[in-house]
Amino acid sequence: METNSSGAPSHSLIPFNDQYVRELGVATYIFSYLEWGIVWSIECLEHGYINMASKGTAGAIADKFKSVASRSTVLPANIMVEIQMAADKFKALVTDRNMLIHGNPYTAVTGSQQLLYNGKSGWREWSITDIQAVAAEFETLAIEVNRLFRAHLWALRS
Repeated sequence: METNSSGAPSHSLIPFNDQYVRELGVATYIFSYLEWGIVWSIECLEHGYINMASKGTAGAIADKFKSVASRSTVLPANIMVEIQMAADKFKALVTDRNMLIHGNPYTAVTGSQQLLYNGKSGWREWSITDIQAVAAEFETLAIEVNRLFRAHLWALRS
């Protein structure tokens, strides 16, 4: 059984690295934060969406954001271009998030326990560094979406 950073046995009988699981949790949380920022952005552009958002997958939310961003005329064109760019980036990050969350546990060549995705979106090993990198991408977009939301979208709500 692997140990945590202090050398004590992990609290689970399932082998894992505490830092790996921590980074996985951070990435998952940041993506959820980003996704909720997207949901609120859609709500500002299409009132009532928030009541349906919990029924949708991240992919469905991404598609809705792209659709609403591409047809909305409530903000100046340059702002809508920024929102459309955020929608495109979110759609791409949903694929990364799905590859991470739907990965299968495996033992890497180094002997460490990691996730490996092998599915319709391709193949990807998830090292701690890979998880940190994708979490940073989630965070960068979350900050941008929050900026757009506070500067332009929040005023549209009724």
